[in-house]
Amino acid sequence: MNTALKYDTTYEENLERGIDLFNEGKFFEAHEAWEILWLNAEEPHDKQFLQGLIMAAGAFIHYAKRECAGAAKLLERSRKELVNGLNIHPEIRLSDFIKALDALRDNFDRCLFDVPLDHLPKIARFGRPFVQRHMY
Repeated sequence: MNTALKYDTTYEENLERGIDLFNEGKFFEAHEAWEILWLNAEEPHDKQFLQGLIMAAGAFIHYAKRECAGAAKLLERSRKELVNGLNIHPEIRLSDFIKALDALRDNFDRCLFDVPLDHLPKIARFGRPFVQRHMY
């Protein structure tokens, strides 16, 4: 998949593109795709939701670098922000993703690093195959 930033796409296309990148383990690229939306968001709940996605990607970047303090802090902050998307993004299996993030808290807090990167939670959408791999 081409990871170049796309400024001429719709909100939905960039949101989907970010989700696809995130699910491929390209957390920095997902962060960039969502940041375009976050910078232009006008609705406060949507802005918070997008910030939650960006923070989840950041948590996983820190986790991949084995930086547990940053990973744990961003994981906790992302979860709180993502709750705002439950009603405005019903196409995303957000409650499942939040539960999966919650299940990682202890691992991240204790710096265990025992979850392989390819087993970190994915973001699933309704109407598509459920890609959540593990509930820890």
